[in-house]
Amino acid sequence: MNRFTTAYVLAGADRPEVAVLGALVTIVVRAEETGGVIGAVDYRMPPHYVGPPAHIHPDFDEIFLMREGSLTFRVGDERRVAAPGDTAVVPGNVPHTFANQAAEPARVTILVMPGGFESYFEELPPLIVDGKPNLEAIGKLSESYGVTTVGPPLSQT
Repeated sequence: MNRFTTAYVLAGADRPEVAVLGALVTIVVRAEETGGVIGAVDYRMPPHYVGPPAHIHPDFDEIFLMREGSLTFRVGDERRVAAPGDTAVVPGNVPHTFANQAAEPARVTILVMPGGFESYFEELPPLIVDGKPNLEAIGKLSESYGVTTVGPPLSQT
């Protein structure tokens, strides 16, 4: 069964890039370009990037495709390091987080199904002023996307 209604070739140079606490997130595919089926972001993290707090989002799942460097994932009680070529499949209803704990940059493509969460990254930068995140405002934004924080970032566990 086909779910996409239109074919696209999306130019990388035309995709929006968003700076987030030292990381650079490029929105690769928007939900509206796929009939809501999927969204995708390219996420480039500097060395020792803390990553998000542990969280759940029961309304969408994620697939992480490692491209460069390595990321440490905690999904449920399992903790693993992913390297280029590795894939992490993350059910949204399972507590999870990730961090770049290495001394090299990391790059991952994140597929979000169904799409929609990719827009979160465009709404995030105004909530970070002078490098300091407004945690209350970010919490409200996260909740508006169905994300619930359930623990600290990986580096704090």
